[in-house]
Amino acid sequence: KEITLAHPPHEEYARGGAFSLVNGVTGNLPWNGSDWLGFSGSDLDATIDLGSTQTIARVGLDVLRDESSWIYLPQEVEVSVSEDGITFRSVKQITEAEIKQSPRLVSVPLGRIQARYVRVVAKNAGIIPAGNPGEGNPAWLFADEVVVE
Repeated sequence: KEITLAHPPHEEYARGGAFSLVNGVTGNLPWNGSDWLGFSGSDLDATIDLGSTQTIARVGLDVLRDESSWIYLPQEVEVSVSEDGITFRSVKQITEAEIKQSPRLVSVPLGRIQARYVRVVAKNAGIIPAGNPGEGNPAWLFADEVVVE
């Protein structure tokens, strides 16, 4: 499906561009830069056009955690939907505590809703706290796949 990003990934971790988030290929572990899109200090903000109004029950976002490499889980993941691609309504937010329970695939259950456009925003962790590798620098947010079911 067609996908657009509000903010481009960092040029070092942009191989495949936005399409790599919907190509059906999940990133390898141990990770390397070619499998993942990396956002330094910025959020992942992706909108998928399903092409027609469809019933969706869940959105999944595959993310990476490797704090020794300054890569942190998102603080929050929010899913919004739209019929026209302009006006979105938030349908579900997943908190950092919930994300940490299943640290690779963030699953966002939606029930059964109708939408043509699905927007996924993963909020970057921000500045790396003191006492951690990279302290005081912007955290990285790495993602490699968005699944809409």
